[in-house]
Amino acid sequence: TKLKNSIDDVDFLKRTIKILENKGCTDSDLFFELSKMLYDIEPTPSLAYAMSKFSISNKEPSNAIIYAKQAIDMELEQREKAIYYLGLADAYRASFYYSKARDAVYNALEIRDGWGEAYMSLGNIYIAGAKACGSDFEQTTVYWVAVDAFRQATSDEDTRERANKNINTYSKYFPTKETCFFNGVDAGKSHMVGCWINKNTIARTSD
Repeated sequence: TKLKNSIDDVDFLKRTIKILENKGCTDSDLFFELSKMLYDIEPTPSLAYAMSKFSISNKEPSNAIIYAKQAIDMELEQREKAIYYLGLADAYRASFYYSKARDAVYNALEIRDGWGEAYMSLGNIYIAGAKACGSDFEQTTVYWVAVDAFRQATSDEDTRERANKNINTYSKYFPTKETCFFNGVDAGKSHMVGCWINKNTIARTSD
């Protein structure tokens, strides 16, 4: 077939991949296969990142981690590298490696201080990992640190609207005054959220 005969034809692969991108077919098996062929011949960080994203949507998070790391290692431009660190965070989160996902976000923030997308990712990691944290009460305290992260994302105009929506949504999952009282926690006081998070925050209630 034309495809098999053109495996080594970099221009053909690039053209076909571009057509699929323009048609919004980046989540198709064909896009992934062509990207992999091109990557094997001419690896680039952007291709590795695209394959990492595809691997997550294809329920292959271990492959996603590998590709995201390769994208980071190859990329020289710092702003792009920060984006790829968030891709790595997504891959770790999909693999339930929540502390590693958080560390990847911190790496992105070292490059792009105050970046809203990184704080959005951090909040989503906390929410995804809440169920790994002890009792029902302890799980609800994780929403305090998640909302803290979303609050930091409101400082970036690109993420402000989404961050405010998430704050409104997840503040409803805070524990009640009664639940805090029975767990010996005072609203408005400093509280250490343990588990894999180990972060100080301020106790708040949903009522």
